[in-house]
Amino acid sequence: MSVNGPAYLKASREALAKYIHCDADDVVYVTNPSYGINIIAKSLKLNTGDEILSTNLEYGAIDRTWNYYCTKAGAKYVRQEISLPLVSKHQFIEEFFKGVSDKTKAICISHITSATALIFPVKEICDIAKAKGLFTIVDGAHVPGHIPLNIEELNPDVYTGACHKWMCAPKGCSFLYIKKEWQHLFDPLL
Repeated sequence: MSVNGPAYLKASREALAKYIHCDADDVVYVTNPSYGINIIAKSLKLNTGDEILSTNLEYGAIDRTWNYYCTKAGAKYVRQEISLPLVSKHQFIEEFFKGVSDKTKAICISHITSATALIFPVKEICDIAKAKGLFTIVDGAHVPGHIPLNIEELNPDVYTGACHKWMCAPKGCSFLYIKKEWQHLFDPLL
C-alpha cells in the first residue's frame, strides 16, 4: 500500500477527473461531500456582516456547517425560501437571487437536492452569480453517476460530489473540486 498506493490514487483521480470533466490537479478525494464543504467553510475568509446565500432545500449537514462558521465569524447564513412546487427554471432562479444583497459573498447550492431530488439549474446560477461577483459553491453529492457531470461546463468555483452513491464506489469515496485560481485559499481540515 505504501509503495503502490500513491500511484493507484493518482490513476484513480485522473480517471475521475476525466469522467467529471476537469483537470486532475483540481480535484482531491474527501470522505464525503459534507467534509468537502467543511474545508471550504472553514477556510473561506468571512467577515462580520458577510452573507452566504443558499436555499431552504439544502442538506442538513450543509446548513449546520454554514450556520456554525457564519456565527463564528459574525456573518449570516441566508436560506432563501424556494416555493414548491417548482414550475419553471425561471421561477427558481428569480426566487433564489432575491436573496442576494450587497453583503452576499458566496452562494452554496445543491445540484440535486437530498430531500426533494430537484435538479437545480446550476450552470445558469453559476453564470449569474459570477456576473454579480459572487463565489460559487455547489454540493453535488447526488450527481456523479446519476446524471452527466461536466464541471468545465458548469464553471463553479467549488464542486463536491459523492462517488459512493450512484457510482457504487466504497463509502468514504467522494471528491472536492476547487478551481485553480482559488486553491491557495483553502486548507485541509487536518
